[in-house]
Amino acid sequence: MLAKNAGFTRIAVLMLARGIGANTAIFSVLTGVLFKPLLVKAPEELVNVYSFKSGDFVDYAPMSYPDYNAFPR
Repeated sequence: MLAKNAGFTRIAVLMLARGIGANTAIFSVLTGVLFKPLLVKAPEELVNVYSFKSGDFVDYAPMSYPDYNAFPR
């Protein structure tokens, strides 16, 4: 069947390649994010720092490094 119908063969091969590529990408991300330990001495001390903008609604935005350095310590 694959030799007789070239269009079906191309679609089947492309779909398999796409599935294998997606599977590889997902597992690469999961391995890098979830399974490798953090490269810090005390990961339990890590925090997220956000800036707060008041207005009509509450909006938290990630803080830039220059803004972070402007805070007194």
